[in-house]
Amino acid sequence: MKPPANGSSVGSILLTVNYANSGNIHYRVKASFTVSAADGMPAGTSATDATMVLPGYSRDLSVNWTPQAVLSPGSYSISARVTLEDGTVLGQATAQFELPPPVPSTPPASPTPTPSYTPTQAPSSSTTPVVSSPPVTPAQPGKTNWGLIIGGIGGAGALAVGMFLFGVRRGRRGR
Repeated sequence: MKPPANGSSVGSILLTVNYANSGNIHYRVKASFTVSAADGMPAGTSATDATMVLPGYSRDLSVNWTPQAVLSPGSYSISARVTLEDGTVLGQATAQFELPPPVPSTPPASPTPTPSYTPTQAPSSSTTPVVSSPPVTPAQPGKTNWGLIIGGIGGAGALAVGMFLFGVRRGRRGR
């Protein structure tokens, strides 16, 4: 039996139980589900329509259950019962799930800050302020960029292999 995903507090909840027909005749089966809170109080029920399950096969019996009231955070259990159309019980299963408290919504993002600037002279109607930027760090001499060197060697090797294969294929066509 598959319990609903944690945090399913809004809308419908998919309840599913799998029934495997290990007998030698086909059955028309249906499933009924009871959802209960940790204190045993029922939170709701639902049932599937009857469906055929052939011998040696299994089938997921699912229903979308919509709670009549908002479920409080906490522990819940689901009981599933698979029966024939006449009510004969073929199997039962129980699963637990946890409904965590809702996650508070995040506050809206603050507006993008405007860049600061340092005027090079007193502002006037004809001067444009100069936007300050972080200093550029020059490359340090004596440091080898191995990634660039290895990438260049790999690229040259791939080019050589490609040219060789092109030459081999071209040589075979001319014969």
